[in-house]
Amino acid sequence: MKYFVFTSSLLLGACSVTTTAPTSYFDNTMDIIEKSEALAPAGLAGQFQLTITQTSKHHNNIYLNTHDDYRDRRNVSVYIPSRLKNEIEMYYGQEPEGFFKGKTIVIRGEAKRKKISLICNGRETSIYYFQTHIDVSTLDQINVIN
Repeated sequence: MKYFVFTSSLLLGACSVTTTAPTSYFDNTMDIIEKSEALAPAGLAGQFQLTITQTSKHHNNIYLNTHDDYRDRRNVSVYIPSRLKNEIEMYYGQEPEGFFKGKTIVIRGEAKRKKISLICNGRETSIYYFQTHIDVSTLDQINVIN
């Protein structure tokens, strides 16, 4: 009898259906920031609709920002590594810094709270602040809406 119960549980387990939850969609930057802060150090997975108001480049990496001041708590930064720059230029026909400014995009990924230490005279200080970052690793994570 115990073998029957064991075998039955295996068969029933094999017949169960596994579904994946639909991806969450966020279109409010403060919601993205607050939810990623609440989940820290884990991140918030989903699709994020962002309007890019400012772009910058640091060590050839590209940052797309939702606020004119990237240090502002209300900002969400999209990090694009330098290795994707040429691919983006070929796909969109323009440098990323100029192309994305003023555009509304949807990014698939994970928004995470990131600690940013201030640098003084080339050395990291004990002063820091937090930013909300979404890292892009492939071009197909980005969808331009307008």
